Amino acid sequence: MEIYKDLNNKATKEFETLLNTQLSKTKKLEEGKIYDAKVIKIGSKFLTLSIEGLKQDPVLDLSEIKSLGLDDKVKEGSIIPVLLEKIEDRFLNCVVSATKASKLRGWNKIVELYNKKEPLIGAIKQKIKGGYIVSHIESGMLCFLPGSQLDVRPLKDAQVANLMNVEQKFAILKCDLARGNVAVSRREILESGKQESRAKILSKYPVGTIIKGCVAKSISKFGVFFDVAGEIDVLVHQSELSHAHVNDPAELVSIGDTMDLMVISQDMTKGQLGMSLRKMMPDPYEKVSNLELNKPLPFKIMKIKEYGFFAEAVGIPGLVSLCHQSEVSHTQKNPNLNKLFKVGQTVMCSIFEVSKEKRRILISYKRCIKNPYDMLPEVGSVASGVISNTNEYACFITLDGLDIQTFCHCNDISFFGKPEENLKKMKKGDKVKVKILSIDKNQQKVRTGIRQANEEDPFEFFKKRNLGVKSIVTVKVIKSDNKFLYVKIIGCEGLEFSIKKNRKFL
Repeated sequence: MEIYKDLNNKATKEFETLLNTQLSKTKKLEEGKIYDAKVIKIGSKFLTLSIEGLKQDPVLDLSEIKSLGLDDKVKEGSIIPVLLEKIEDRFLNCVVSATKASKLRGWNKIVELYNKKEPLIGAIKQKIKGGYIVSHIESGMLCFLPGSQLDVRPLKDAQVANLMNVEQKFAILKCDLARGNVAVSRREILESGKQESRAKILSKYPVGTIIKGCVAKSISKFGVFFDVAGEIDVLVHQSELSHAHVNDPAELVSIGDTMDLMVISQDMTKGQLGMSLRKMMPDPYEKVSNLELNKPLPFKIMKIKEYGFFAEAVGIPGLVSLCHQSEVSHTQKNPNLNKLFKVGQTVMCSIFEVSKEKRRILISYKRCIKNPYDMLPEVGSVASGVISNTNEYACFITLDGLDIQTFCHCNDISFFGKPEENLKKMKKGDKVKVKILSIDKNQQKVRTGIRQANEEDPFEFFKKRNLGVKSIVTVKVIKSDNKFLYVKIIGCEGLEFSIKKNRKFL
């Protein structure tokens, strides 16, 4: 205890200098970093190492040296890179690891390659579920190669066997430091090489180039694949085969046909050329200025859709026009086109709009047929028809020979009985005679009445006899209840009247 009484004596200062020297050496070292360690002793199970700056000599398990394949190379005096995990653990021992140092150096190297977007050199070691294990040649770090990233096309087992343990390049797809996972791809390396050579080929065919002698290789539903000079395969889409609508490309092109194509687009990123066959044909829209508007012309139906049908002008190949659903019928707002027309059928239509700039022609079918509203009989005429539908308050009657659906309110079914009960008696498909009450051609509405055509108006009884208010008539009692008497006038059996009981003796 004498040393602490006088802190300025010689012994105290020597101890302070010695202590600061040792602490300064230790402070230069940081846990989690790699340092070179010198082998000072080789035991049966452990190696004794010396790291400059440490106040003790750490030991390393020989199994780590064997796992790294350095057991034959390590001798006393050899330098080994180790990871300093703990300067002092709870047992006051220094903890180091050679395998972790090797993994960390390998990881740092892979991260460096990943950041620089450079490939790593590795070899496929074994096949596992979902892919393969790739070993990094420089560090021995193990990486995962997904099965889909092995090649640009599926390989057979014999082909995969030829790739095992062969040094080759792999692109780094992902580095997960938290999990220590690295995903690589051989496919990207192959595709990048192909893209470079493909880019050179594409550069020879700028947009607008006409390539002669292209051979049709295969045909699909959406187009035709052509071989261009044995260098590249291109697709001519269905819409670029002809100015007209094409249902099946096989109708125009057969495998082995030789044709001239025009380059219409170039995509260096995807390595694709857009080609067209219709650009090599005369444009039918150059002739549209010679067409007369509102004149019936024959059109062949090419395609039927819910909103209309597409038809090609007969004698002008490729000139396809749209007849909208609203231009099909005078009487039906939403006609079923598949019931009215068939693909390949020729119909008469008139052109009512032409736009050469928009490459659009609109045609009308209904303008070439008679409008049944112009053929309607006059108001007050009697016609026959069939009940086509009913609802809660009316029935709809289609007039014979006109395909016009008219409206008949339940009050106009009969002069007698309750309107609701009379409406229930109307059945779909029944033939009836009606009187036309009103016509509105602009709104396409026609109102008819059944009672006006089939029954005599009972109110004519009063007009013929000049009967009015306070006139005296003879009635017959039909029935009665607590409040009313129900009677009919003699000679007018169609109408029923009610008399309040408290007024019957007035």
